[in-house]
Amino acid sequence: MKRWMLLLLVVGALIFAGCVDYQEEMTLNADGSGIMTVLVGMDMSMFSMFEDMEEDGLEDDADDEGGLEFSEDFADVEGVEILEEESYRDGDWEWSRVVIAFDSLEALAESQGDDGDLGVITWSQGPDGRWYFERELPIMGAEDDEELDQEALNMMAGFLGDSSFTYSVVFPGAVLEANTDEELIEFAESRVTWTFPQIDLMRESVTLRAVIQP
Repeated sequence: MKRWMLLLLVVGALIFAGCVDYQEEMTLNADGSGIMTVLVGMDMSMFSMFEDMEEDGLEDDADDEGGLEFSEDFADVEGVEILEEESYRDGDWEWSRVVIAFDSLEALAESQGDDGDLGVITWSQGPDGRWYFERELPIMGAEDDEELDQEALNMMAGFLGDSSFTYSVVFPGAVLEANTDEELIEFAESRVTWTFPQIDLMRESVTLRAVIQP
């Protein structure tokens, strides 16, 4: 997934801020299984740029309708299944959506291979009986563990503006705490949402945390 997510960021940055929207929601069960939904929106003016990327092998990420094809981003791994995949247009925006069921977080990580950008997700129960969720999102755009230099970061910050990533998790228990704004915690639904500027993921890795009472 890192390949097409990086492509979205770079292409979007070259046009104008706010032309890419990324949302991800996960419903997590106590045994580590669950369902993940990814929704990516792009301004239609972006798609003409895909035609110039054939030499890089990136054009296959956009289908004939202009949407993204997620299937190739998930390896055929036992315990991971794509339930739904669709692309649709809403005004000037093209949206691509995929719903994935997974038997375990380990299987979900394996389906991403070495290039996956889901990061490292851990879900463990402590001696106090509470469940601890942690997800470390890697730096986007860095290769061979090399971070972007300050000049590149300043340029990307100017292009990306206030474009943001949004992640949401529905947990199997009561939310006790999470490292996000309190207004982004829906206690009645056991839902926690994290949102932050895209540029943050180009400066450093981001870690999401939550503590859940079964």
